[in-house]
Amino acid sequence: MNSKVTVQNVILILLFIFTAILAIFVIRPLISVMLTALIIGYIFYPVYKKARDWIKNDNIAAILVSTIIVLLIIVPTFFIVNTLANEAFVLYTRTKQIIITEDITSGFCEGADNLLCNSIEKVKTAVEETNIKYYLQKGVERFTESFIDWATDFALAVPIRIFQGFIIIFILFYFFKDYKRITDKLKLIIPIKLRYRKELIEQVENVTYAVVFGYISIALLEGLVGALGFFLFVPNSAYLFWGLIIAFLALIPLIGATVIWIPTVIIQIMKGRFLFGAGLVLCMLTTSYIDMVTRSRLIGSRANVHPVYVLLGVIGGAALMGLPGVVIGPLALAILNTFFRIFTGNFSNIDEEECGKKDKAAKDKTKKR
Repeated sequence: MNSKVTVQNVILILLFIFTAILAIFVIRPLISVMLTALIIGYIFYPVYKKARDWIKNDNIAAILVSTIIVLLIIVPTFFIVNTLANEAFVLYTRTKQIIITEDITSGFCEGADNLLCNSIEKVKTAVEETNIKYYLQKGVERFTESFIDWATDFALAVPIRIFQGFIIIFILFYFFKDYKRITDKLKLIIPIKLRYRKELIEQVENVTYAVVFGYISIALLEGLVGALGFFLFVPNSAYLFWGLIIAFLALIPLIGATVIWIPTVIIQIMKGRFLFGAGLVLCMLTTSYIDMVTRSRLIGSRANVHPVYVLLGVIGGAALMGLPGVVIGPLALAILNTFFRIFTGNFSNIDEEECGKKDKAAKDKTKKR
């Protein structure tokens, strides 16, 4: 009987392992999409609760909030892609014109005698006397070809992105409706003691909240700096629009607003506005500092996690998983740190108990003597 039960248990375990591996391979292509949906759902769940209290219907509230999320993602993305395409075309046209005409300063240095203009004249002379101009033209052509390839790949990926978007909306709909039931079940299946379970759940909630809303607040701060920079150093620009674009791009890991800052700086320098270009560089460095240092400190203090964990988690997670990794990376390191604290706490408690027993035994021997 025991042998039969043991065999059944082994078969059951093997079947479970096989099913788990098969399930992993099935959902592997969609893991990033699923995690993205869960993170978006966590961000907008308070909005769903307000909508549900107002509408008094779970399905309609979930559909309404999902529609709002679609609009908030699609509309800014369309404007950003369109704007980047226009800026890239302007940069390419301006660069090609400068290389052909050899007019690097656009009249800025005419009649001027200073170190910067003298250096530029030497560069122009070197370009005229060598084949550098030919290589510069080739570089511009390669840049154009690369941009066209990127635009083509982006256009071909649109159907895939639309399909992934439908999956995200589908997951969001049921996530909003079943959020409470899902979290309650997850709390019950964690196989550790109750007090450690509470500590682990609290750590997960704190880190998730800190990373998500820390990212949003820092993105808004970067957008404010960006709007101020465009207002001061880019004449006649739609600075509020660019501030919103920079805030939106600040949410994208490993890229951020550099795709806006660098072309803008280059364009200002090509137009001979060197002081404006220097001001934009200062703004870019400021946003980079906010992105790398201030964000890590803010999230670390809110989540009670060392800023190094946050920085490494964000960069490593984003490199591994893309946008979901921004949350998953710091969360994984924070959970690992919590487990270390639980284990070391257990060991220290065991050591204290053993030391206490030894001290008590030594005192008893002394009394007997």
